[in-house]
Amino acid sequence: MHWLLFLLFLLPIEVQAETYYTPYYETSSPTWNQTLEKIEEKEVYVLQKETKKTKKYYPLTQKIPGYHPIFEEYIDLPDSTYKTNCKKEANVTWKKKITYQKLKAIQEITIESHAEILIKDIAVYCKNQKIQIEVTSSFTRKKRIWKIHLQKKQNPEELEIEWTVFLRQEIEKASLLLYDNEKITLFTYPIHQKGFSKKRIQLTHEIRNYKMEKKKSVFFEDKQNPIPYFYIRIDKIETVCQEKERRYRFEQDQKTMESDTPIKEGYTLLKKETKTIYFRREKIVLKDTLITNSPYLLVDQLIESTSFPLKDLVLIHPVIEEEGFYPITFSYRDFEITKTVLYQKKVA
Repeated sequence: MHWLLFLLFLLPIEVQAETYYTPYYETSSPTWNQTLEKIEEKEVYVLQKETKKTKKYYPLTQKIPGYHPIFEEYIDLPDSTYKTNCKKEANVTWKKKITYQKLKAIQEITIESHAEILIKDIAVYCKNQKIQIEVTSSFTRKKRIWKIHLQKKQNPEELEIEWTVFLRQEIEKASLLLYDNEKITLFTYPIHQKGFSKKRIQLTHEIRNYKMEKKKSVFFEDKQNPIPYFYIRIDKIETVCQEKERRYRFEQDQKTMESDTPIKEGYTLLKKETKTIYFRREKIVLKDTLITNSPYLLVDQLIESTSFPLKDLVLIHPVIEEEGFYPITFSYRDFEITKTVLYQKKVA
């Protein structure tokens, strides 16, 4: 024991409290402690990264990493199906729909005569427009058949037939039989006038067979006549709805950075500003004497005070077993203090 006391006078044991300050580091807010803080002002440039927009439009439910929707740029895409009941009340279009069948289209008209008459010409009209004409100049011999082949299929309701005939004086009775290739229309037109006569008649003068096309559906307004035909079969008239999905263009998220220069590739200058930068340093006060009677060193045994939580101060030292002097390092952030501590089992 006597030799330990002798060493206390020879070795450099800390006998006076010492105060240390860490280097300044940047902090986000002031602490209003003039001893530990300093404030600087710096001119900086705020730059914004150039952003791109998507060419396509996407629903809000779709997440695109690094992008956000542009609510001012959108399109409404209608659903391809119509329903009688839509769950979405918003962004729904209501329409009236009629489902119907019309007479089957025809492409050939047959005119048949059973008397000696002269047919000068035969004309076909569609919606009051002459679409075809057949010319003949010979008298029929008892029975004669003319077949008029239309260039394309036509609705029989839109067709009219016009002919010019010559009936001899000695012929008491004559007639023309008209029908189409679908056998929808069939009627006999008697001719009584001697000499030349002209007649124009609607092909559907007599309907004998209702051959109908496949069902079709059209949308219409209240004041609109949806089906401009007389011979139709209406299947149903209903009010239907169509849901629309709103889609948006997306744009890259804005990224800004501070720079010492106003120009950087891929960025545009937003503004120049003066930035206040706060710096802080920490204070560490060691105790007057660095002596311990326990091999398990505790920070509060050696530290008088700190300006930061004491638990953040780290002790680095070798394993303490025998009484004697040991090096110890106090570490906080990148700052270190190395001192010597005396371990003796009983402190006088």
